[in-house]
Amino acid sequence: MTASMLQIQENLLSSVPGGIAIYRLKQDGRVATEYVSESLAQMCGYKRWEFLEYLRHNALVNLVPEDVGRVMSSARQALDDNTPISVVYRIYTKDKQIITIRLDANLVQDIDADPDDVAVICGVHTTVTEASLHLEQERERYRRILDTLDLAYFEWRQGEEFFASPKYQQYLMSRVDNQLILQNKGPAETIHPDDLPLLKQFFAKIESKAASASATLRCKMIDGSFRWTEMMAFFEYDEQGKACDVIGVLHDVEREWARQNARLQEAITSARSANEAKTNFLSRISHDMCTPLNGILGLTALLRARPLPQDVMEDLTQVDFSGRYLLNLINDTIDVSKIELDKLELRPTVCSSRSAVDTVVTLLLPQAEAKLITVNPRFEGDADILLFIDVGRLEQVMMNIFGNAVKFTPRNGTIDLLIRNIALDAKYATYEFSCKDSGIGISDKFLPHIFEPFSQENNSSTSAFAGTGLGMTISKRIIELMGGEIKIESVSGKGTNVYFVLSLPLAQQEQIAAWHNVAKAKVDDTILLHKRVLLCEDNKINASIVERLLCQKGTMVDLALNGQAGVDRFVKSPTNYYDAILMDIRMPILDGIGATKAIRASEHPQAKTIPVIALTANALSEDVQLAKEAGIDAYLSKPLEPEQMFEALKNCLAQK
Repeated sequence: MTASMLQIQENLLSSVPGGIAIYRLKQDGRVATEYVSESLAQMCGYKRWEFLEYLRHNALVNLVPEDVGRVMSSARQALDDNTPISVVYRIYTKDKQIITIRLDANLVQDIDADPDDVAVICGVHTTVTEASLHLEQERERYRRILDTLDLAYFEWRQGEEFFASPKYQQYLMSRVDNQLILQNKGPAETIHPDDLPLLKQFFAKIESKAASASATLRCKMIDGSFRWTEMMAFFEYDEQGKACDVIGVLHDVEREWARQNARLQEAITSARSANEAKTNFLSRISHDMCTPLNGILGLTALLRARPLPQDVMEDLTQVDFSGRYLLNLINDTIDVSKIELDKLELRPTVCSSRSAVDTVVTLLLPQAEAKLITVNPRFEGDADILLFIDVGRLEQVMMNIFGNAVKFTPRNGTIDLLIRNIALDAKYATYEFSCKDSGIGISDKFLPHIFEPFSQENNSSTSAFAGTGLGMTISKRIIELMGGEIKIESVSGKGTNVYFVLSLPLAQQEQIAAWHNVAKAKVDDTILLHKRVLLCEDNKINASIVERLLCQKGTMVDLALNGQAGVDRFVKSPTNYYDAILMDIRMPILDGIGATKAIRASEHPQAKTIPVIALTANALSEDVQLAKEAGIDAYLSKPLEPEQMFEALKNCLAQK
């Protein structure tokens, strides 16, 4: 380099505010001095050439001994993290006075390094006044506190250098220019891809001139891992609205989130266990309630088939009505449990678009007429459309809605039913359903809670009406499963209007054909004559009812009081002695599933072919699938409907 170029370089270095020096950090721990500016030498009371000679071998000789370790530690940490060095320390002047200076240094990349050099740095030295020293000490104290609390601290002030605590260097974003980060232009890979929207929301706070912002997201670390980090920042703005002061903290919450996740998983496991316990309880209690109820309804059906006095027949009708009301309560409770477990399902079949409405109106019209309520059913649009829907569930919805209208409408009131076909295409028929009554209405206070389980308005107007408060909960869920939405308008003392719209799938040709085939396949009752059935049932009353019902059809019945007894009877029986088996699911010693598996696995000639029909009061468990897997041919729920039992038995016998 020419003498003139050296002079130009010297002039440039001398013009930089503060004293300039170039240091070589050596392998043996020394800090050799390559260059000192005139201003730095004057700061310490030296001539430039004598100050350079004094520091050339090791600049650390001019530091107050107590500060040497801290300065070198800060320098090594900054070099390891590839960040600028910024440290405040004390040095001696030529006359042995102590002054405090601040060193801000960076690596020098374009200078020849000696073999024993660790690094070559160029630093700017500025004197620190007592006030600024106090401020710096305060900052350092707070930074140490934040480090102790495992917090990464960073600050950026307009006109000053960006500063960050050592823990900040553990994050990949520490390798990004702070201006880019401040402008939300940093590389996306510093944050987990799924959390980038959260980061954008964080920096959007600056655009909205917010005083602070926070976000919890996964930050990428230097080692490539991601850690859940709580990011907090505080902003100050200049007169032009630009952020001029940003102070932030990064809090590693990985362990905390892991603990929270563990607690969450524990809570989920506990909730599942509680749900399973409740499910098992409801399964048992429904079985225990439905078993005697089966006896009550069965005996009532047998008695009502006899010629009895009118008053006795009326009493039996009331017993039957009360029994079926109790059965509906049990079914409602089970349905709510299925809703909570998200296991309420739809089982579609082919049906007429008018069949569900006609069934509901037929069932409830006598109750309305008894209260002198005028019912105005109105059907608009195409009436004879074949749909593929769960007609039983749709009937359940309309029974609940129409039934409530009848229940809560006083004598001489009116109920307007509107079922309107508002759209029809190749796949769907859309219906609008409305039930408007002149009943007691619903208060504004209770209306928002109308769909909550077990909720009932408690006032003098409603206290006379019994119920579980489950009907509307179940109806809402069924309508949602069918793709609709239910709405209620009501005025207390004036009436209620319940309406919903459903787009119901049309039955396709193959579904209609299968439906017609089933209808044609009706088997005559004579197929039951002289047949012998093995009945496995532990409840003697229910067994007696089934036996008497089958005997009316000319069918012989043998009774086994548990599953094991049923297996033994069948295995020991001659070939073709039994024509079918009626198998209760819940029995002592061996249940129906186990008994069926044992029968199918036996070496009896009919083991694989004899029809097995399941009977169960366990309406909540997934028995249908278990029954199929065990080899059961048909499945009937208790309380038994005699005609359903006869049809199932006839169909199984016809397929032998």
